[in-house]
Formats: sequence, structure tokens, C-alpha cells
Amino acid sequence: MKKFSIVLALILALTCSLLASCDNSTEESSAAESVASTASSKAEESSKVEESSKVEASSEAESSEVIEESSSDPVQGERPTELKGTNVALNKNYTGGETAITDANGTVAPYSANLTDGVAGTDGKAYDATWFALWYNVGASVASNNAPNGIGTIVIDLGASTEKINAIRVHLNNANAAGIGAAERVIASVSADGEEFTELGLLVLPEGDDPAWAEIAVDNVTAQYVKLEIDMGSGSWCFLNEIEVYAGE
Repeated sequence: MKKFSIVLALILALTCSLLASCDNSTEESSAAESVASTASSKAEESSKVEESSKVEASSEAESSEVIEESSSDPVQGERPTELKGTNVALNKNYTGGETAITDANGTVAPYSANLTDGVAGTDGKAYDATWFALWYNVGASVASNNAPNGIGTIVIDLGASTEKINAIRVHLNNANAAGIGAAERVIASVSADGEEFTELGLLVLPEGDDPAWAEIAVDNVTAQYVKLEIDMGSGSWCFLNEIEVYAGE
């Protein structure tokens, strides 16, 4: 009887030991599965974050390309349907209107019209001081050209911050002749400080060969400085004689 009891006790002890071992294995397996699941979730989250970052970076790059493309291609403006207010550029100071020096001997061109005196001469055949000339000659020094690389830049100082600017105009001699060309395009920009300019767009150019206004409608802009960049195209000479800026109602 004692032997039977001892054997039974041994069997029970062995059974308990086996059961405990199974429980530990099950717990360890569950813990391992939990760790693996957590690692997998973190990997998936990391992958999603990387993909999201790539998408954002791609979107930012595309947006940057769009901005660069738009900034390098001026928007075509519209012609004003009416001129409201007054010409606030009248008798104002400007830079970029220096008369061209046409040769190495210092000969000054006779085309020196004031661009803000209110006089827009209409004689397209009178190549004299009733017109101001932009001149560009590849063989001449940069100092003698008043339109470097074929682009003349005029900046008008309105004297103070001016509200409700609604139109900008430049009076051009639109003829094409030997060495003389009509402006190919005119870009208008404005600034509050004369340093940083905001581009408004391209002026609508006149048609035909007679002197006429290139102009652009502006939507109530506030500025002190108005810049016009006049692309001469293929000509060595390009003529203008008045710039107007209208503001008010």
C-alpha cells in the first residue's frame, strides 16, 4: 500500500510538472507573438510615414516647379475700359531714362523726351527730342547702352504710397524701320520700397504702325514705385515719350 501511494505521488508530481511546463511554453509563445505583432505594426507605421513624407515632398517639388514656371512667364494683362482718377505719374521723378551714348567718342543721342511731363508726341516720323530712345548695340560697352540686353527699365517714384492704382500706360512709337523696332513686350511691376517688386503682367500692345498706348488695367493696387521693363525685340532703337499711372475713382 505504501509503495502504491509513493508511486501515485510520483505520478501526480510528474503530471503537475508537465502541466506547469506547458503553461510556461504557452505564455512564452504568446509573449513572443505579441512582440512580433508590435514590431510588425511599428514597421507598417514607419512605412506609411515614409510614404507620406515622399508624397508631401513630391507635392512640394511640383508646387515649386509651378511657381517657378509662373514667375518666368508674365501673365497677359487686359486693356482698361476706362481711365479713372488722375495721372499720378505726372511730373514725377524716374530712373532709367538716361539718354543713350551711341559711340566710343561719347556722342549722346538726341532722343531725350521727358517721360512724365504730360506730353505724348504723336509724330511717328520725327526722330528727335519729342521722343525718348532706348538703344542697344551688342558691340557697344554696357555703360553706353541704356537698354542692357535689349531691355529698357524705367522706374517711376510716385512720391508717396498711392492707393487705388487702376491703369498703367506707356506711349510708344510703334513703327518698324531700319534699326528701329516696336516694343516686343512691356512688363509692369509695382513696389512699396523700390527694392522688392510685384509683377502685374504684360501691357496690351498697340496695333498698326502709328504711335499709340500700350496699357494694362490694374485692380486697385497700392504702391509708390512703378516699374516698366520694355523688351525692344530685334531692333537697336525703340522709341517712347510718355508714361502714365492712373489712380483714384
